[in-house]
Order: sequence, then structure tokens, then C-alpha cells
Amino acid sequence: MSFISLNTNRQSPFRIRPTFVLVCVGVLATLLLSDVIGKLPLLQQALLILAAFAVGSGWLLLFRDYGQASRARAWISFVTAIYLTACLPAFFFELHPWRWLVHRTVSLYVRPWTHWGLAAMCLSIIGSFCASGRARVALVAASVALIILRASMATWLF
Repeated sequence: MSFISLNTNRQSPFRIRPTFVLVCVGVLATLLLSDVIGKLPLLQQALLILAAFAVGSGWLLLFRDYGQASRARAWISFVTAIYLTACLPAFFFELHPWRWLVHRTVSLYVRPWTHWGLAAMCLSIIGSFCASGRARVALVAASVALIILRASMATWLF
């Protein structure tokens, strides 16, 4: 064998992995978009509608591709979809311009997102990767949209 044929099968140790680049771009976009969206309430409402559409399509795709994932992954993705669905009203209450809707029941509902919202949102991104196929894409998109929306809000009222 020649020396050239042995080296052709090796990869360079300085190869940049596409997944790493996508994660870096996602983190930077989250940080930059949250500042831009925070100044424009109309963009916040549009992002909430986009997240609601992504969660809805994630549910449809979860039920369509239910048999492909293992039992544990299917359970984690199902819990993640429930959490993302429960997040939508909390964000709606915070974005709603009319403060006359504020009462004790709404305050009790929104309280977990006020105190543990960011940690739970990060867990929802991780849990979204347990879904299979297109449901994974929809749930990850919903998770990222909601975490951008959460970062764009300065303080929560409740």
C-alpha cells in the first residue's frame, strides 16, 4: 500500500461540525432576536402565533408518527408537547394589553412560568429532541420561539 492511500480515509482534526455551527447560530439568534422583538409588541404577538401554530402541528405530527419512537422517547416528547401547550396561555396573559383580565386565578396559573420559566423552557428544548421526524422539528421550533419570546419580555407582572 502506498502512503497516500492510508491518509485518504482520515478526517482532519480541525473539521467544523455542522451541528455545532447550527447550535451557535441558534444561540446568537436567540440573544439578538430577543432584543429586537422586545421593543415591538406586534412582533411578540406574531411570534406567539407562530409558536402556537408550531405546537399544534407538533401535536398532529406526534400522533401521526407515534409508533416510530421508543416508549421512553415517546413519553418524553408527549410531556414536552403538553408543557408547550400549557405555556401558550401564560404568554398570552403576559402579552395581552388589557389589564382588566388580571385576577387571582390567572396569577396562580402564570406563577410557575414567572419563577421557573427559563429553566423549564430549556428543558422543553431538550425534550423536543426526543420526538421523531417532523414532530421534532415542530416542537423544537415552538420551544425556540417561546424561549425567544420569554427572553424578549423584561419582567412578568404576575
